[in-house]
Amino acid sequence: MNTRVSVVIPAYNAARFLPEALDSVFAQTHPQLDVVVVDDGSTDETPLLLAGYGERIKVVRKANGGTASARNAGIRATCGEFIAFLDADDLWRPDKVERQLAVMADPDVLLCGSSGAWHDEQGTSVREVAYRDMLVNNPFAASSVMIRRSCLDTVGLFEDGREIHGAEDWDMWLRIVASGKAVFMMRRIVDIRCVENSVSSLGNTAAMLKAELAVLRRQASMIRGAPPGRLLLRQARSFRYFVSAWGELTLGHRAEARRHILLCFVLYPLNILKKKPAGLAWRIVREMIGEALAEARRARSLQRGGF
Repeated sequence: MNTRVSVVIPAYNAARFLPEALDSVFAQTHPQLDVVVVDDGSTDETPLLLAGYGERIKVVRKANGGTASARNAGIRATCGEFIAFLDADDLWRPDKVERQLAVMADPDVLLCGSSGAWHDEQGTSVREVAYRDMLVNNPFAASSVMIRRSCLDTVGLFEDGREIHGAEDWDMWLRIVASGKAVFMMRRIVDIRCVENSVSSLGNTAAMLKAELAVLRRQASMIRGAPPGRLLLRQARSFRYFVSAWGELTLGHRAEARRHILLCFVLYPLNILKKKPAGLAWRIVREMIGEALAEARRARSLQRGGF
C-alpha cells in the first residue's frame, strides 16, 4: 500500500529521548511518512535539536498545553489519510507502519494498535476490540495507535480539558470504537519506556484514577442511542479502582490501597472470582494482619517493660 502516513510526535522537554524516537520512525520499512513534531513549549534543548533535522521533519511550536493539545496541533498540520502517534520517549519497531497499513487495508478499520507488552514475535493474528471491552480496559498503548483520518470528522479531536488529563487517549479510542471498528494486533510493534514523572507514571496513580473516572462519566452521557448499561459502567469503574489499588500499594499508600480494593469489589463483586483482584486483596489482607500482629507484639513488649 503506497499510502502516506502522517506521524504526530508531541514533545515537551524531550531532548533526551527524541533522537532515538525519530530514528525509529526514519527506520520504518514503509517510507511514505510525513513527520510532524509538536514542540509543546519546551525549555530544554528540544528546539535546537529539532532544527538539526531540517526538512526531514515539520516542527510546530506552541505554548505548553499538554499532550492532547499538542497532538491536536500536530493533526491540524498534517494531511495524510492515516495518522500514527508516537510519544517522544517511545520507540517503534521497524515494520510497525507496514504491518498496520496491511490491517488498515480493510476500509472498515478505523483504529489499529497494540500494547507495549510482550507478544509472540512471529504472531500475525489480530482481534477486534468491542466497545464494552474497551470501556473496561484500554488495551492500546498510545504510541502504537494508527487511525484513519476520516474518523475524526465523526469523533472530533482529543479532548484537551484538565478533567481527563492523562486519559485523553482512552477517551478518543472509546469514541472511535463506539463509531466503528478497532483492531488489536497480537504483535509487539512499539517499545514503551517508563519515564519518571510522566503523566502515566506510578507516581501519578491518584491523578490517573480521577481522569479515568471522568472519562467513564463522559461515556455514560455521550454515547448516542445505546449508552453503556449500569452493570458495564460499574465493572469499568471497578477495574479502575483495582489498578489504582495496585499502584497505591506499590507506593506504600496502604490506606488508599485498602479503600480502592474494597470499592473494586463493592462495585463488581464477581471480581472475587478473578485471579488478579483476588490476589491483590489477599496481599492487602496479609499486610493488614502482619501490621496488627506487629502492633500486638509492641504492646506486649511495652507491658513487660512496665510502661
